[in-house]
Amino acid sequence: MALGLLGLVFSNPVTDFTMAALMALALLLLLAGGVVGIYGPRVVTAKQIDDRYAWIGGVSPKLLDTLPDWTGPKYQG
Repeated sequence: MALGLLGLVFSNPVTDFTMAALMALALLLLLAGGVVGIYGPRVVTAKQIDDRYAWIGGVSPKLLDTLPDWTGPKYQG
């Protein structure tokens, strides 16, 4: 995404064809950055949050196996 912004900034002082090519590339990079940002891998997501606890998802089962059994309130989702 940063490359797309740099392409937009530095594309002004070059020739017309080069500017058009850089603008197109910059817009493609911005679009690709946005898509990856929205649909890319997420490490941890919040499932439910209350005043005292937060239930999370997206955690590796290997990590969960190292934790003690949960005896607190259950997830309501």
